[in-house]
Amino acid sequence: YTQRLKRLEDRLEREEQELEEDLIEYEGRKREELLSAGESLLSFVLGRRRTRVLSTASRRRRLTLKAKADVEESEETIEELKKEINALREEQEKALEEVRQEWAGVAEAIEETALRPKKSDIRVEAFGLAWVPHWVFIYRDARGQRRQESVPAYLPPER
Repeated sequence: YTQRLKRLEDRLEREEQELEEDLIEYEGRKREELLSAGESLLSFVLGRRRTRVLSTASRRRRLTLKAKADVEESEETIEELKKEINALREEQEKALEEVRQEWAGVAEAIEETALRPKKSDIRVEAFGLAWVPHWVFIYRDARGQRRQESVPAYLPPER
């Protein structure tokens, strides 16, 4: 669930960024269309005739409508992604609750039983005896106290 949620949240973030870009473009297209219409109206009033006025206005209107459609598409996609994320979170919570209930039942079924080990239950798998030679020195120190020191009776192998 975590990976699926992460993927959906990443897609949502990208779509929100795309929506911001689409909104900026749409606002720019609306201003451009408005300025173009005003410019065309002014040229008619002043008596200047331009042959491409209608085609330019038509193209600007088409681009504005396309930008608006992009904004609407982004908004719809964002809503769908939010619904998917919420549904996935609900599914995750439901699955977690099922696991909790299942394990709660297992925990309740566990019984404590006292075990009393018997000597007959003990098995010795391996037994060994090791001897490490040491020299034991017993002496009196400078104060006259008796001391005992143990020193290995062999040289350890060099590495």
